[in-house]
Amino acid sequence: MKFTDVVAIVPGRALSFVGCGGKTSVIESVIKELSSSNMPLIHTTTTKIWVPEAGDRLILISDNIELLKEKIMKSQKKMITIGKGITEEGKLLGIPQQWIETLEQAFPSHCLLVEADGCKGRSIKFYGDNEPCVPNGSQTRVILLGLDAFEDREMNEVAHRPQGYLENFHGKRPTMRERIESLFWPRGLISGAEIHGDTYVFLNKVTDGNLTLAREIAKTILTIGGSQIAGVMIGNTRTAEICWEVME
Repeated sequence: MKFTDVVAIVPGRALSFVGCGGKTSVIESVIKELSSSNMPLIHTTTTKIWVPEAGDRLILISDNIELLKEKIMKSQKKMITIGKGITEEGKLLGIPQQWIETLEQAFPSHCLLVEADGCKGRSIKFYGDNEPCVPNGSQTRVILLGLDAFEDREMNEVAHRPQGYLENFHGKRPTMRERIESLFWPRGLISGAEIHGDTYVFLNKVTDGNLTLAREIAKTILTIGGSQIAGVMIGNTRTAEICWEVME
């Protein structure tokens, strides 16, 4: 199953990816799926990411949005990655959130893919005071979760900012349902990033051995989330086909 068969890619609208490990892999998979289409793509971040390999894409870096717009207009490349700068560690520095709406208006025929937030490599987290970095212009967001966050494991092993869980649960190993309910707390990964548009969940790290558990988790997310969730994708970003199935 293709990712783009589940999530509609709309020109002139930002598609934001939020949450845990695998966002870059999902974005690159989307780029690959759209490579045969005529839709030009702008890929960026509102945080920090490793600079992708150039390949067939153009990488543009500037702290001036007008200069970036001018370079994009002049480019003959279908695939463009943009950033505000390069950090000392060599990462691409994200653009301000308000630039996303500017890009949507300037390039209505382009698809905008935005890596908007992260979990420090963990599988679940609470948002901090200045998070999430989801642009206001996003009409669709995809929230990545690691399946291991819902297994019988201590939150210290799977969560970014585990103290938020430890303060609100009686023990170090909350139940699966309690972990899922936390997604809808004010600073949870789903309710804490409210937008006016569709929200999809991508449940990552699924294997043949835990597929039944993955389906149970997805069903519970949909039951608790109700109309907040457009669908839950089940898959693994380390496999050739990252999206295995979808529950709606």
